[in-house]
Amino acid sequence: MARKNGTNIWKRLIAAEGKLSDGVKNLQYANGRAVNSEDDLCAAIVRWWDLIFPDRKQDLIHIPNEGCGSKKRGSDLKKIGVRAGVPDYLICLHRQPIGWVEVKFGKNKLLPEQVKFRDVCRAHGIKWAEIRSFGQFKEVLQSWGLYDPEKDKPKFFQEVKTTNTIDIDLLFRKVAKK
Repeated sequence: MARKNGTNIWKRLIAAEGKLSDGVKNLQYANGRAVNSEDDLCAAIVRWWDLIFPDRKQDLIHIPNEGCGSKKRGSDLKKIGVRAGVPDYLICLHRQPIGWVEVKFGKNKLLPEQVKFRDVCRAHGIKWAEIRSFGQFKEVLQSWGLYDPEKDKPKFFQEVKTTNTIDIDLLFRKVAKK
């Protein structure tokens, strides 16, 4: 009897593990946080960018092309210039456009409009990248010459530079006189 219960528990554990792994098979980590969707990955990218480039927040521009809402809302967005196929981010350097980044997650594929946009960019020598992980985003920035992991660190990791040097011997002499 105990063996049968043990077998049932084992089968249930394996089934539960299968369900869990189906749900988190695309799980990634960015900045020490679990990322399980395209939105999470985008949020991690923005948090990292703001930390690494606090004076250049305007150089990472999200293009809100997500398809959501009613048909009327979609129609209104088209009227004001939302275009199918435009990538998720425009990357700039000191507000000068450098390239486009399309964020995909898991098994998501480029839509036909996105493929057309990519092909036009490549034909005209415009930088365009598809990323599927936080690491790929940093690699793209490195290849475009926009990020150097040795130089570009959050301010609290950089060395504190003092303008005044202190002569310890002189300080001790002054203290000794008093």
